Amino acid sequence: MLFVMHSEMFFEYFLVNEDYKIIKDAQIIVVSNSIRKRRPKEDNIICLNHMIYPNSEVLSKGTFDDMHEAYEEQLKQEALPFLSTVIKGVIKKNYNVFFICSKKEWKLKYLKWLEEFIDDFFGFPVYNYLDYICDNYYKSYDKYDKKMVLKRCNKIIKVKVAADKLHKIKCQIPNMKQ
Repeated sequence: MLFVMHSEMFFEYFLVNEDYKIIKDAQIIVVSNSIRKRRPKEDNIICLNHMIYPNSEVLSKGTFDDMHEAYEEQLKQEALPFLSTVIKGVIKKNYNVFFICSKKEWKLKYLKWLEEFIDDFFGFPVYNYLDYICDNYYKSYDKYDKKMVLKRCNKIIKVKVAADKLHKIKCQIPNMKQ
């Protein structure tokens, strides 16, 4: 499952309420400028400031509506292959993935926008962790179209792999030996 949360939810609810195995197996994606990874050897924590955190163009918009629109464009241009891989891992490997930011950054609403984007673009549910555990707020996790979501993810990943191969070929320097 995919979740969004801020750091206070993580420390006060997730670490307190969840079983050790769920905590140990959780995949944490830090989408924050203020949260740092302390132990570089932690395989289950990824810091993604450059890809999913709103860029300066998004943050410079005048209203939240303008920011929301610009953020969706940023996600479409920069994060689709990564999000496709994450969603595919959740479906195929039953990962629990948590997108996390600081409590202060939570007020910028970008993780809420990320949640909406994934739900709208991929048709895959994302949960606010606190709503999920406290209010019995459940989106219909079983009702998403698994085949359609996987097909969309695979198509995006395939296009990205092909683009990377083409870029690699264009960047290679021919051998100058005669």
